Amino acid sequence: MCSDIAPPTESVVGGQTDFHSNIGGGGARVGFEEVISVAYTKRAGMPFLAALSVLLGGMLLAPVWAVTWGPVTAKYDGTARARGSGDFTNQNPYANNRFKLEDLKRDGNTVYGKTTFWYLRGDWWYQDDTKATPEIGPGPRTETFNLRDQLAPDGRGARAESWVCVQLGFPVADSCSPHALATFYY
Repeated sequence: MCSDIAPPTESVVGGQTDFHSNIGGGGARVGFEEVISVAYTKRAGMPFLAALSVLLGGMLLAPVWAVTWGPVTAKYDGTARARGSGDFTNQNPYANNRFKLEDLKRDGNTVYGKTTFWYLRGDWWYQDDTKATPEIGPGPRTETFNLRDQLAPDGRGARAESWVCVQLGFPVADSCSPHALATFYY
């Protein structure tokens, strides 16, 4: 399925690149950072990386990129009920979204998180799977989950669109947060 969502805009402030998105109307903002060891191996350490790869039996060591997203908060009746944040990483051959989920209230309602994975193929973003955390509660309680999806072999970028929800009783619809957007390129 082809996305009709405009790509995020980028801005660089004080050496930090920020991505801004309009997905879900939340105007979510996520920061981009390189894992320190990768900053070295990608720029000056490629001969060292190649030698290390030979010593390890020829395994190709892929760079690891981490993008931190959140926090995003789901509210109901003016009260914050759930919060989510995480790190989106390239763990070749998978994209991994480490999802920290918090149930903020002891109100009998459970909370859950979701991530939709997107892949950049050519000039278009294509939607892949949507994965959910198990429900947790009653609060206050915090748990961390890993939501994984296989990287698109023909892709050059991966994106995690993440949000949290509080599950309310029927007939009240679940109340969800704005969506956070995290992107890395590979």
